[in-house]
Amino acid sequence: MNGIGGMLGPLIAAALMDTLRIDALFWFVAALNISVALVALYRINRKPAMVIEEQGDQIPVALTVSSVATAEMLAEADSSTTVEEAPHEVEIKL
Repeated sequence: MNGIGGMLGPLIAAALMDTLRIDALFWFVAALNISVALVALYRINRKPAMVIEEQGDQIPVALTVSSVATAEMLAEADSSTTVEEAPHEVEIKL
């Protein structure tokens, strides 16, 4: 669905902008967001919650920032930690 939307979305938006006005792009995006919200509300209210036993295992996801950036963010969050200027290794425990 993501691939189909990625292919058809720009084509539909361009056709609407060509047929109507240039601000049709914003109305198109608004309509898509409203439709996603309505589907989400429908699923929340009409479908029962999934049983925990039926859910899959958690998949660990690696951090997308470097260890240096992570160390600096942790240092900013904890005022008792200092960040050294010299290169060093950082151990990240998840």
